Amino acid sequence: MNLQQKDKLESIIREGYIFHFSDYFTKGADIFKKDIGSFVGYALLYIIISMVLGVIPVLGSIASILTTYPLMMGFVIVAHKINCNETFEFGDFFKGFDFFVPLFLQYLVIALISCALLIPLAIYAYLSLDLIDPNIFAIAAEIEKLAFPLLFLMVPIFYLAVSWRWAPYFIVFYQMPFWEAMETSRRMVGRKFWPLLGFLLLVGLLIASGAIAFIVGIVITIPLAMCVDYAAFADVTKLMEEGDMDMDLTEHFVE
Repeated sequence: MNLQQKDKLESIIREGYIFHFSDYFTKGADIFKKDIGSFVGYALLYIIISMVLGVIPVLGSIASILTTYPLMMGFVIVAHKINCNETFEFGDFFKGFDFFVPLFLQYLVIALISCALLIPLAIYAYLSLDLIDPNIFAIAAEIEKLAFPLLFLMVPIFYLAVSWRWAPYFIVFYQMPFWEAMETSRRMVGRKFWPLLGFLLLVGLLIASGAIAFIVGIVITIPLAMCVDYAAFADVTKLMEEGDMDMDLTEHFVE
C-alpha cells in the first residue's frame, strides 16, 4: 500500500461515508451477469474441493482451513477485473493463493482470539457443572446453565467477526500486512457498523437461499453474494478511484 492509498483510507475513516445499501446488490448482480458461466464453474469447483476435503480425516480439515480464504477471495479478484473492464483467465480465480500467508495469519489470529474469549466459559463449565450424573435430564439442566455465559461471550466474538470481515479484501487489494488489514477493517466497518451488519445478514440470507436448492442454487448464490460484497467494499474504499487503474492487475495485486 502506498502513501496515497493510506491517506485516502484514513480520510474515509475519519470523515465517514455513505453506505448505499441497495445499490450494492444491483452492482454485484451486474458484475455477476457479465460472466455467469465462469463464476458458476468456479463455484462448483469450490464446492467440490470443500466436499472432498471434508471427507478426509484430520488432514482434510487442516487443508480446508488453509484454503478457505484464498479460494473465497478468488471470486472478488475476478469481480474486480470485470469491474475494471479487464480480461481475465479462469486461473485468476486462484490468485487468492498469492496472498496465502497473510490470509492464513489473519484466520489464525481470529481463531486464537475467539478461543481465548471462550476460555472463561470452559473454566466456568469445568468448575460449576456436574456432568457426572447419568440422568440425561440432569445433564441437560446443567448444560442450560451455560446459555447466558455463552451468549455474553458471543457478543464480542460476533462484534469482531463483523468488524474484521473486510480484512481479506485489504490484504488482497491494498497489500496490507494481516494485522493492519484487520485494524483497518475494524475501523472502517465501525463507521457504519449497524448498516453493515444488516447488509452482512442479507448477504448471508442470499447464500442460504441457494443452499435450499443445494448445489444447483448455491453455485449461483455464492458468487453472486461475493460480487455484492465486493461492490460494497469497492464503493466504500473508493477502490475504483485509485488513479492506477491502467496498471496490469498482476502488478496491482502482487509486488
